[in-house]
Amino acid sequence: MAKSFVLPGEVTVNGSIETAISGRIEGRVNGDVRSAGRIVIGKEAVVRGHVYAADLEVWGRVQGDVYVSNKALICDKAHIRGDVTAMIMEIREGAVIEGAIRKDVLHAPEETIQQDADPAAPRRRRLKRTAR
Repeated sequence: MAKSFVLPGEVTVNGSIETAISGRIEGRVNGDVRSAGRIVIGKEAVVRGHVYAADLEVWGRVQGDVYVSNKALICDKAHIRGDVTAMIMEIREGAVIEGAIRKDVLHAPEETIQQDADPAAPRRRRLKRTAR
């Protein structure tokens, strides 16, 4: 049986969570969540920080950017205030994302740098991201 963790609804974590295993968050996290596995953010859960996972399923609220190396499922009651980056993304009707949606942007910076190196290429302005 594969290991996993559950953060119950009655628990608040003030600080980041880093784990190599999958897990389910039903409570509150005031900090980043990093997992090499699958993370499920439950209907009543609130994460105030960035989320990094191999796979992600969001039912609750995330106030921060989301980075998923494989598949992100944004369910109908989910509310994300931040950018979402994933290789594969499913967004269900009713979900709210207040931010940009990107697919596989890990390769985009290299393409931009190569294009900027070409003097004939149009100039792109790089914007510095500010904290939310």
